[in-house]
Amino acid sequence: MNIRSTGKAYLSKHKGYKHSESCVYYTDEEKSVRSFTEYKVINGGISDDGILRRKNEGLKSLEEYLYPTEKEKSTPRKRKTPIMTRNKASGERKQGIKINYDPNEQLILDDFEEGTKFKEPYFQERMPHQISEKDSQKNLRTSILIEKIVLNPRKKYGEIRGSFENVYVTLILPEAFFSESTSRINASELFDQLTILKRYIEKNPNRLYLITLCQSQKIELDKIQLYIWRSNFLSFLTKNRQKFRDLRELTLSIVTRHI
Repeated sequence: MNIRSTGKAYLSKHKGYKHSESCVYYTDEEKSVRSFTEYKVINGGISDDGILRRKNEGLKSLEEYLYPTEKEKSTPRKRKTPIMTRNKASGERKQGIKINYDPNEQLILDDFEEGTKFKEPYFQERMPHQISEKDSQKNLRTSILIEKIVLNPRKKYGEIRGSFENVYVTLILPEAFFSESTSRINASELFDQLTILKRYIEKNPNRLYLITLCQSQKIELDKIQLYIWRSNFLSFLTKNRQKFRDLRELTLSIVTRHI
């Protein structure tokens, strides 16, 4: 017997026991057990939708950091209902794919069965002043105020240099960045777009932020270098809050003088 705070009493069974067969609440039906997914880990890339979603999240995060708005007082959160542990032994077993990001691999969804569940690579948000040595060998999403662009078409190499909260970062554009297999446009076109951006930055310093997905190697705090493997990892935000989802959209606006 249980007694409520109101003083009323009621009967209930212990959660570890079943109702007696003579009890009106007895049932021999087994409770349904939720399915669970087992993930196979493979090396691969990121889908276009996954890249776009991460860039949109990065743009939103940067805007909220630069231009915070006064939020309404939040109501107290309700206490969450405890999550019941799934019984993997009797639950329905499903197969899924967890992708470990590898810039040398592509993600081709057609290679998998329809309905396959995916966990795409995780990119941790880190503004430059938040980066630490613990972020070595990680997938990151970061932002900088662009200060200088260095290009070497002969070696298919480039650098985008900038800072955020007085922390300086060099974003390296390796040869893979200019590969048609990842960028879907040829290297000469990419260099043309970056040259337009370079000239714009030289004439209009401290006006344009870059938001990008990237990878770290060993982090050295006195010389932070991060690697951008694909041209569609880039998005941009001006100080007057114009947004550009990719490099092509930005350079087109520069050429047509809409920025």
